[in-house]
Amino acid sequence: MDSEILQRQAFKPGDTIFKDGEEGRMAYIIQTGEVEIIKPINGKDHVLGTIGEGGMFGEMALIDSKPRMAT
Repeated sequence: MDSEILQRQAFKPGDTIFKDGEEGRMAYIIQTGEVEIIKPINGKDHVLGTIGEGGMFGEMALIDSKPRMAT
Protein backbone atom coordinates (compact mmCIF):
# COMPACT_ATOMS: atom_id res chain seq x y z
CA MET A 1 0.00 0.00 0.00
CA ASP A 2 1.20 3.51 -0.77
CA SER A 3 2.55 5.49 2.16
CA GLU A 4 0.53 8.56 1.13
CA ILE A 5 -3.21 8.69 1.60
CA LEU A 6 -3.75 11.74 -0.60
CA GLN A 7 -1.85 12.72 -3.73
CA ARG A 8 -2.47 15.87 -5.72
CA GLN A 9 -2.36 15.45 -9.50
CA ALA A 10 -3.08 17.90 -12.30
CA PHE A 11 -4.47 16.86 -15.67
CA LYS A 12 -4.82 18.85 -18.89
CA PRO A 13 -7.92 18.92 -21.11
CA GLY A 14 -7.95 15.75 -23.21
CA ASP A 15 -5.80 13.72 -20.80
CA THR A 16 -6.96 10.17 -20.06
CA ILE A 17 -6.83 9.49 -16.33
CA PHE A 18 -7.56 5.76 -16.60
CA LYS A 19 -9.03 3.36 -19.15
CA ASP A 20 -11.89 0.89 -19.14
CA GLY A 21 -10.61 -2.51 -17.96
CA GLU A 22 -7.58 -1.27 -16.03
CA GLU A 23 -6.96 -2.22 -12.42
CA GLY A 24 -8.09 0.52 -10.05
CA ARG A 25 -5.84 1.63 -7.20
CA MET A 26 -7.06 5.20 -6.69
CA ALA A 27 -10.22 7.25 -6.53
CA TYR A 28 -10.27 10.89 -7.60
CA ILE A 29 -11.90 14.07 -6.29
CA ILE A 30 -12.16 16.99 -8.67
CA GLN A 31 -10.85 20.24 -7.24
CA THR A 32 -11.43 22.35 -10.35
CA GLY A 33 -12.76 21.60 -13.81
CA GLU A 34 -14.71 18.57 -14.93
CA VAL A 35 -14.22 15.02 -16.17
CA GLU A 36 -16.16 13.05 -18.77
CA ILE A 37 -16.86 9.40 -18.02
CA ILE A 38 -16.64 7.47 -21.30
CA LYS A 39 -17.62 3.89 -22.09
CA PRO A 40 -16.45 2.28 -25.31
CA ILE A 41 -19.38 0.36 -26.84
CA ASN A 42 -18.99 -1.49 -30.17
CA GLY A 43 -15.77 0.39 -30.88
CA LYS A 44 -17.27 3.84 -30.33
CA ASP A 45 -16.88 6.07 -27.25
CA HIS A 46 -20.09 7.10 -25.49
CA VAL A 47 -20.11 9.82 -22.81
CA LEU A 48 -21.98 8.39 -19.82
CA GLY A 49 -21.79 11.58 -17.80
CA THR A 50 -19.77 14.52 -16.62
CA ILE A 51 -18.49 15.06 -13.09
CA GLY A 52 -17.64 18.56 -11.87
CA GLU A 53 -15.89 20.28 -9.00
CA GLY A 54 -16.21 18.42 -5.70
CA GLY A 55 -17.29 15.22 -7.44
CA MET A 56 -15.63 11.84 -6.99
CA PHE A 57 -14.97 9.14 -9.57
CA GLY A 58 -13.01 5.90 -9.82
CA GLU A 59 -14.11 4.65 -6.41
CA MET A 60 -16.03 1.61 -7.64
CA ALA A 61 -12.83 -0.24 -8.56
CA LEU A 62 -11.74 0.16 -4.93
CA ILE A 63 -15.10 -0.92 -3.53
CA ASP A 64 -15.68 -4.03 -5.66
CA SER A 65 -12.04 -4.91 -6.54
CA LYS A 66 -12.99 -5.22 -10.22
CA PRO A 67 -11.38 -3.55 -13.23
CA ARG A 68 -12.42 -0.02 -14.21
CA MET A 69 -15.86 0.03 -15.82
CA ALA A 70 -15.26 3.12 -17.99
CA THR A 71 -12.59 5.54 -19.20
